[in-house]
Amino acid sequence: LAVRLKLEGRAFFLGKWNVFDAIVVIFSILEALVDLFEKFGNVGWLRVFRVIRVFRAARIFAFSRWFRDCKLILASLARGVLPIFFVLVAVLFVMFVSALGMTQSVQGHLMSDR
Repeated sequence: LAVRLKLEGRAFFLGKWNVFDAIVVIFSILEALVDLFEKFGNVGWLRVFRVIRVFRAARIFAFSRWFRDCKLILASLARGVLPIFFVLVAVLFVMFVSALGMTQSVQGHLMSDR
């Protein structure tokens, strides 16, 4: 996160998932600090930050758009396989018929040379 913040500068905060990641990281650091300070005294009121732990799971939604795009690509490829197969069959049929016609037209010429 720090590297991305350094590389992107202020543009980092334009992405809503970047901001969400930053908030999750900040609360994770706060939670670690709460665990550290808990050894030195009563800081039970800071346990509220542990509720924020649930939001870590929401980071997967950042990848949901990527998964949606991959699913679209795979679905497009799957829909395209059958038409491509039929085009291949049609091309092979045209090549076969052309080869038969060529063989029939050349056969008389080849037989007369012998």
